[in-house]
Amino acid sequence: MTLAARPPRPEDAAAVAALVNAYDAAYGGDGAWTVTDVEDEWRTAPDVWLVERAGELAGHATLRPRDGGRLHALGWTHPAHAGHGVGGLLVDVTEQRAAEAGGRVVVRNSVLAADRDACRLLESRRYVAESQHLRMRIDLDAAPPPLAPPTRIVLATFRPGGDDAGVDACVEEAFDHRWTNQAEWREGKVAEGRFDPDVWIVAREGADVCGVVLCTGQTFGMGYVDVLAVRVKWRGRGIGAALLHEALRRLWAAGERRVGLGVDGDNAAAIRLYERAGMRVAWAAVQYEREVGEARADTGGRSSARVRR
Repeated sequence: MTLAARPPRPEDAAAVAALVNAYDAAYGGDGAWTVTDVEDEWRTAPDVWLVERAGELAGHATLRPRDGGRLHALGWTHPAHAGHGVGGLLVDVTEQRAAEAGGRVVVRNSVLAADRDACRLLESRRYVAESQHLRMRIDLDAAPPPLAPPTRIVLATFRPGGDDAGVDACVEEAFDHRWTNQAEWREGKVAEGRFDPDVWIVAREGADVCGVVLCTGQTFGMGYVDVLAVRVKWRGRGIGAALLHEALRRLWAAGERRVGLGVDGDNAAAIRLYERAGMRVAWAAVQYEREVGEARADTGGRSSARVRR
């Protein structure tokens, strides 16, 4: 049967949410996407594709700039249409768009580890598994007890317009300046209908912002920790634990009973921190990479794309 890729229409959002949830149900993902989650994906992604097979929605992918000019893609195939080339087409369209940036670019495709067919597809196309990304979650049956921050550290609610520069500097330093679009990301999150400044928490020592935890409610069926960052000078003092604990308390107060976050599989220190708070790994995604495009003399700007089928 013929496959066709096209841009989405607003009325497609509900069907896309159902597609993603069907994929997650088959391979152990979160499985709680809403129309709002899909619309937020589309709002922040310059490129979006839907793939139809025999007139039915079979696949979905987005491509966005992130981290120093890189390109990250996300994509899913409905399990009912697996094995009919939908995943391959999603890889093709994201690779083609990434290559249009010019020169050779690194394409990153990330698939749930349980989706062995997708892993084999990428390996057959000379992709190499480079890393893992983990989703960790906790189910709360009561508000966590209070946990005092370290001496001289004060936790306070984020003040839009007042804390912007300090928060951005903290996140950029904590992530080794890989988040070069941090200010744009923050502005986009603040503009969302789900934004709640009470679950954006800033840690200070005196006038210095030394750590932040930035959360969003009602995301993928849970409260979601988008960013937890502590500046290098202040690490090892328990600030990250205090921020996470306070985030869980505030998300509980906001009505969330499940909280999740993402972490790189090789970040052992962060994983230990989350485990001590009671979080456990819910699923793992394997991140595959390979270069595509034409060689060029200046390779200073690299791009990557992430696609999950």
